[in-house]
Amino acid sequence: MPVGFEHCDFLGRHGAALHREADRAAVAQPPGVPRVGRDEVSLRRYVQCGQLRDPIAKQCAHVGRADLAVRDRRRRVVRHHDMTEVVYEPGHLKFDVVRRTVREDVRALETVFENVDRVTVGTEGIEHAVAAAKNLHQLLDRSRRHDVHNGHGTRRSRYGENVITAPPLTLHKIADRVWVWLQPGGESGVSNAGVVGDDDGLTVIDTLMVRSQWAPFAAAVKELGETVKRVVLTHAHIDHVGGTTAFRNAMILGSPMTSDLLDQAMPVDAYKAFMPAFTEGFDELAVLGTRPVSHIVDEAAQLTERIELLPARGHTDGDVMVLVDDADVLFAGDLCFFGVTPLAFQGDPAAWAAVLDVVGELADTIVPGHGPIGGAAEVTALRDYLAACVSGTIPPGPWDSWLERAERDPINIEKAAMLRAGDDGMPPSMLRALGL
Repeated sequence: MPVGFEHCDFLGRHGAALHREADRAAVAQPPGVPRVGRDEVSLRRYVQCGQLRDPIAKQCAHVGRADLAVRDRRRRVVRHHDMTEVVYEPGHLKFDVVRRTVREDVRALETVFENVDRVTVGTEGIEHAVAAAKNLHQLLDRSRRHDVHNGHGTRRSRYGENVITAPPLTLHKIADRVWVWLQPGGESGVSNAGVVGDDDGLTVIDTLMVRSQWAPFAAAVKELGETVKRVVLTHAHIDHVGGTTAFRNAMILGSPMTSDLLDQAMPVDAYKAFMPAFTEGFDELAVLGTRPVSHIVDEAAQLTERIELLPARGHTDGDVMVLVDDADVLFAGDLCFFGVTPLAFQGDPAAWAAVLDVVGELADTIVPGHGPIGGAAEVTALRDYLAACVSGTIPPGPWDSWLERAERDPINIEKAAMLRAGDDGMPPSMLRALGL
């Protein structure tokens, strides 16, 4: 009967840690000699049923008693506590049944690995915090310079007051050579885009999602009669990057996170589950694909004479805002939702709220990723909503009339709670919404 330790009681959950040792130790065996190796029957069973029926041998094989070594069919009780492997040597049968030391060693190794994991997670958290602080510092510095240049103090306009209105589904001019394309509503999959003109041509900001959205937008841009030189993606979500193929000769600028996500396979089934109204458009988009990022934006940069790129973290870890300082216009991407409940499943509501403290000071006119054009008051309302999500309770407020509250409140509150617990994963409520 073969002998091994697949089911040895004394190994418990540490059996796998010793399998490698047994594999190295197992050698060819002469006839009649039990084999030592993995995936064999219990050592205790063999001791009780095989050649080693001597009561002393059986006694020694039990956990909590002395270690056992048997050589040349002679019994010998040993008290070694430093044995770390089970070996067989030709002509002998040698069992070194490890008791206390191996268990302690394995536990020590497990503790080391757990500590390494904690250090890794802690390091990633520190790196994330440092990067977020750097972005926020850049935004604060930019805000101060903006106020000095334009003579602005703290804005105290009431909610919805003195903001530009623009008709939907029209390339509408809101400043000198600055246009917006707003989609009505602003719910899931319904986003905004923009265009800025420079001496050398146009910069497009976001490209919408499916053909029924981006084709009319691209046609309106073409009617301007200028070359599209650049496309800036404010983040990687499909409702902002789906139309990149409409601008094939332009450079594509985005954050490292946006670049990474656009290089991955498109999760079409998840898109259909989350935004079923666009199922047919997603089938076509899966064939067309999206263009990859050609130029990485990982810190604040002056893209053109008019355009400054401002990376930030909040809605995602790869947000980029576009500031047109001479026009006092900020394209905020999904760092701003106006009249629509924000979605933080890949973000950090607390960090997002902190960023919004600065965003409202960057420009008087703010074009959000979803919803109508707004200003500092709308930013403040969004900040207060996110702060409420962090607290876990959302009181009545300006957000009472926002779209998609019922669907998004649980996701945002759950994400904030997960982050407080050190978990940066996808909220289960969002996974369910994606059909996963």
